[in-house]
Amino acid sequence: MDIVDYIKDGYRYIVNNLNKLIVGMGIYGIIGLIFGGLQGYINIHKYDLHTILTFLSIFIFLMLIMFIVGILITGYLVRICKKTVEGYDEAPDWDNIGELLITGFIGIIGIFILSIIFFIIPIIIIALGIFTMPIGFIFFTIGLVLFFILMIIYYLYQPLAFVNYSVKGFSGFFEFKKIFKNILSLKYLILLFIIFVITLCIGVIFEIFIFILLIVKNSSLYIIINAIIEGIQLPISFLLSVFTYRIVSNYYKEKN
Repeated sequence: MDIVDYIKDGYRYIVNNLNKLIVGMGIYGIIGLIFGGLQGYINIHKYDLHTILTFLSIFIFLMLIMFIVGILITGYLVRICKKTVEGYDEAPDWDNIGELLITGFIGIIGIFILSIIFFIIPIIIIALGIFTMPIGFIFFTIGLVLFFILMIIYYLYQPLAFVNYSVKGFSGFFEFKKIFKNILSLKYLILLFIIFVITLCIGVIFEIFIFILLIVKNSSLYIIINAIIEGIQLPISFLLSVFTYRIVSNYYKEKN
């Protein structure tokens, strides 16, 4: 497959499997509408302590629901990766919820550990610089530069590690030699850059809507628009994840 084929396949995968992907979109959409509406209400009354305290318990409950939904969606993405590597073009079913929750939770733990491995050193250096200012300014600068470099490397590493996890289990996150070998490919770098640009463009569009939202004076309209933005943004982020992992899984299959 060439680069254009990868992108076309990712797009076709979404279009041809909307009947199954709409489940994830719907779950995220409902959560986004509720969360966005509540967030909008709190923003309007952000100086009203009573309002914040009243809705704090609801907000925490919603965050818990979002975490569980995030685990479920992560588990489904793991299943998409595995089925893609196995050669399936049809999106997997949402059956066996227990398995989705388990693989999703383990996947999140793996991603969290990877984040620690990649970023613990620059964070320590940055913290050292902050607490030893002004002498520590050099440490702070070095830490920021190192953090930025590792962030780029992590962006390239994490998707392949996630696919490798879907195939080999938890240890797949940490097969550094194999994964870095697959990263060192112009095709992979171009694919990830294209995905980054697409994600960035969509993000800018939503930021424009958010900016417009800031000038809305009507409180009811503000809440409604904020809810709609969140209700659309979360489902699109799900589709972007499906698009990304479909492409990376195909690349992984080709290299392995």
